[in-house]
Amino acid sequence: MDEVRVRRNGKVDLCFKGRELARVDEREWMFISMSWFVVTLYKTEVGKYILASDLFFRSLDRRDLHGCITFSSALEFKAFIKEEGLGWTRIGRALLERAAARDSALAVRRRTRRSGAGWSASEPAPAMACSGE
Repeated sequence: MDEVRVRRNGKVDLCFKGRELARVDEREWMFISMSWFVVTLYKTEVGKYILASDLFFRSLDRRDLHGCITFSSALEFKAFIKEEGLGWTRIGRALLERAAARDSALAVRRRTRRSGAGWSASEPAPAMACSGE
């Protein structure tokens, strides 16, 4: 496990032992833009998941924004992605696919036509604000 530091505006950086599961930079699909997101998913040494998001601005009069959310389980993270609608965005899908390649607990179960469209994350749980390990 590596020592990871996640930047957070207005708070002390979050430090923990863990590993990066996936990173998605919105510029992979964008042309020139004045702002873009980078989202990174980590898994901590104790099995929690941390979703870090960074919003960058090209403008000198705008301050970049950094934050994170922590989840106690893969199920909770997948429920958050689904509830917030990120699972249907290019960024959300790419993050889940890349992370699932490194952590089987994040694999998405596809439903058959009989059971309905989309994917199932079962009982969603609320995400907690990132306050440290």
